[in-house]
Amino acid sequence: MGQASDDWGNDYFDDACERNGSHEKFEGYCTDVWFGGFRKFIERNKEHPFFLYLPANAPHGHYRLSLQQWPKEAGKKLEAVLAGI
Repeated sequence: MGQASDDWGNDYFDDACERNGSHEKFEGYCTDVWFGGFRKFIERNKEHPFFLYLPANAPHGHYRLSLQQWPKEAGKKLEAVLAGI
């Protein structure tokens, strides 16, 4: 799976990424999408040796929430918001 900047207009939320040579639209924050996909990969391949390298993008300023997420997250403490990233 490619990175969030693979497609024009990606902004870490509900992005399109390259997977197996084709571009697909994914729902959610990019790190959650990547870890979810790799979790499934590990489960499917746990009986066979493999190498997995997943360099996660570390949270950094400025923190952005999509307009759909903001009302739900606005009342939470900053720690809770960052834990979901």
